[in-house]
Amino acid sequence: MLTLAQAIKIYPGDYTELQLLTGGHIHKTYRVKRSDGKSLIFQQFNSSVFKRKDLVEKNYLRSLKVLEQNQIFTLPFFMNRKGGIFFEDNWRICEYLENSTTSEICISEKVAFEAGRISGSFLKTLAKESEYPFIIENFHSPSFRYKALPKSTEETKKLFSEIDTLKSIALSLERKPSSITHNDLKLTNILFIGEEAKAIIDLDLIQPGSVEIDFGDLLRSVGTTGAEDQFSEAQASLVAACISGFISSGVDFDPKFLALSPFVVSWTLGVRFLADYLSGDIYFTTHYPKQNLKRAEAQIARAKMWLEKSESLLREIKNA
Repeated sequence: MLTLAQAIKIYPGDYTELQLLTGGHIHKTYRVKRSDGKSLIFQQFNSSVFKRKDLVEKNYLRSLKVLEQNQIFTLPFFMNRKGGIFFEDNWRICEYLENSTTSEICISEKVAFEAGRISGSFLKTLAKESEYPFIIENFHSPSFRYKALPKSTEETKKLFSEIDTLKSIALSLERKPSSITHNDLKLTNILFIGEEAKAIIDLDLIQPGSVEIDFGDLLRSVGTTGAEDQFSEAQASLVAACISGFISSGVDFDPKFLALSPFVVSWTLGVRFLADYLSGDIYFTTHYPKQNLKRAEAQIARAKMWLEKSESLLREIKNA
């Protein structure tokens, strides 16, 4: 738990109050208020999850340069004396974007469109890049995630069966990384002011990936109105708006794979949540017992739904 005294030691300032932000799965993040009424963000980097923080820093600084050159607004971390982004005890600091919000639930078609637009512009800019090292290899690989599943228990037997029913389709859609992408491009990683998307945050996983998979992650989070541990039907108006915003950016993609991408991402994420549950909840932050199991069940149910909707998604994409 960060204290005001620790914050002052890490990055000196006249701080008056701090607030733990609870939306993230991996890092500890605080909003630290100053006496002038403005705030900073203090984030403690989780080096047990990200083993190579040197590569995280390298890819971050390289991508930040090209994003800023292309007028993609970011909230850059402050630089230490050596030109890096890490301070004492793996803390990183940046400005807080006043009046900005993030949300797990999409509240309107305008928000869905803006999420698609800013994500497409972000990916279009990074598509010009190449030869970034991997931070976490096989991060979105369905086959890798499936092979890493621990053995089933009696409690998870039914869920394993549902995963196996969809396995052959998910594994057939395995793709080699073909672009430099965000790799965690969900709604909670987009900052809004009102209903206008302002910035994409949490850039720790910028590495080789797939534009279509990034979009699938975005659409699964924008197109439904339930939390990650709840099943929720896709909302046609939100799906259409997100697709429209994404295509308006001019980013290149494979339409057929794009239509199947929310299925692939949901299935893979369900497998990851289940693996973490069976391993003792060592990766994803949980807020109540068996939350990762509930997340896994919800994501596999959503995977079925997205697969059933893939043909209608393809028509939506082609007609946008």
